[in-house]
Amino acid sequence: MISPEIVQTLRKMKPGTHTVLIYDTPENKYDILFTHLGLGVDDSKLAYVCSEESRERIEEAMNNYGIDVKALKHRDKLVVADYDEVYINKEGKFDIPGLIGNLSYLAWDAYMKKGLPGGLR
Repeated sequence: MISPEIVQTLRKMKPGTHTVLIYDTPENKYDILFTHLGLGVDDSKLAYVCSEESRERIEEAMNNYGIDVKALKHRDKLVVADYDEVYINKEGKFDIPGLIGNLSYLAWDAYMKKGLPGGLR
């Protein structure tokens, strides 16, 4: 269980804020990340980029935490992507302009097309 101070900090974070998370167990990581995502369920498009674990493992953990992955994906409010899909280009290299383009598209899609005032979280 995360502290009320951390929840308050997560509430104050504006969508699109990039942060570094330091954790000591996968459970603590999930607790913080999924609390953050849960805060945006109503007004944001949610995005999770898998780096250490598979997409299937993350989606299972989200479901176990109470995030209805299937329903959110069906409503096009959740994207769970593999690291390579977001950060690596077709030539197999880290691509900063491509990364910015991918994330910008997700944010635009959330705010403009879907009318979600919370943008991308």
